[in-house]
Amino acid sequence: MKDHRLNKIVHLVEQSGKISVNDLSALLKVTKETIRRDLSELEEEKRISRIHGAAIPFQSNSKELYYHRKLALHEDEKRRVAQQAARLIESNDMIVVDGGTTTVHIPEFLYGIKGLKVVTTSLTFALKFNEALETGRVEGELIMAPGNSYYQQNTVKGAVTLKFLSECYFDKAFISCGGYTDDVVTEYDLEETEVSKMMMQQSAQSYLLTDQTKAGKVRAFKIADTKSFNQIIVDTEK
Repeated sequence: MKDHRLNKIVHLVEQSGKISVNDLSALLKVTKETIRRDLSELEEEKRISRIHGAAIPFQSNSKELYYHRKLALHEDEKRRVAQQAARLIESNDMIVVDGGTTTVHIPEFLYGIKGLKVVTTSLTFALKFNEALETGRVEGELIMAPGNSYYQQNTVKGAVTLKFLSECYFDKAFISCGGYTDDVVTEYDLEETEVSKMMMQQSAQSYLLTDQTKAGKVRAFKIADTKSFNQIIVDTEK
């Protein structure tokens, strides 16, 4: 019975991308304490990963989750961070936005801004910003950076992307990351790291958008020293 339950938990986690302890308890008709013990055992076996009050598919520290799976994680926290970032954007700004699952929510919180020029490497961000343009919440222009499709993260990257960015001059860059400490901000993928570096290099101001789950984590490649950012926007609400 226990083995069947553990296998069922793994199946439900992989199917949903994220499922709470409460939902697992209700679906499997066992106590929340039993589910927590099961999740601890499955995490030790590297079959799932645990986050506050829920389980997600196993996430290795050296491997990034696919975009659609990351997008559903900590969604409320990411929206709060994006809302704070949106307040920094002013009419007639030229900004650049990377392909993070936090930065992607910025267009949801843009209102009454005119003459905004936006460059992005994110296909999902482009769709969301187009919605803001279509509904009249923003007046401006969207430029999709060229490059090689990176389908795992729904972005573009590579030499063509870097060349294009190197010829732009931005007022503000909005950057995501795979991990950050008091000293350094890091990312999983080398080419995406180079894109983030170029965005910062070509911008008068740079802002890091992240959530508390990435605090203290160091990934494979360095984007920049933490002090290089004008501001780090982190959700601190419980």
